[in-house]
Amino acid sequence: MQQGYKRDFIFKCAGYYTVTQSAKPLHVINQIPLTNKLYNNYPNPFNPTTKIKYEINKDADVKIVIYNILGQVVKSLVNEFKKAGSYNAIFDGSNIASGVYFYRIEAGDFVQAKKMVLVK
Repeated sequence: MQQGYKRDFIFKCAGYYTVTQSAKPLHVINQIPLTNKLYNNYPNPFNPTTKIKYEINKDADVKIVIYNILGQVVKSLVNEFKKAGSYNAIFDGSNIASGVYFYRIEAGDFVQAKKMVLVK
C-alpha cells in the first residue's frame, strides 16, 4: 500500500453503518444509525435532571422541545444542525414544578414525542 493512502469501508451491522479505515483495521471512525430514533428519557421519573438520547440517520436541523401538560413550551433543549449519529441532551427540571411533561424531536421529516415525569 502506498504511504498516505487510505481507504474507507462501510459495514452495516447491528443497526448502524460503521465507517472504518484500512490503515487502522477495525478502528471505528463513525457509527451512523440506520433509522431515526428517540429513546425514553433516563431516569424516568426524574429529579432534577434526566438524559434524552436520540439518533438521526442523516444530517439535519434538529429541534428538541419540552412541553407541559397544557402544550406550552417549557424549554428548547436542542435547536441546531447535527450530523448523522447518536446524541444525548440533558434536561434540568430544577426550576419547574413537579408533573408530567412531553419532549418532542423534529429532525428533517422525523417527528416523535414521548412523556416524562418530574417528581420533587
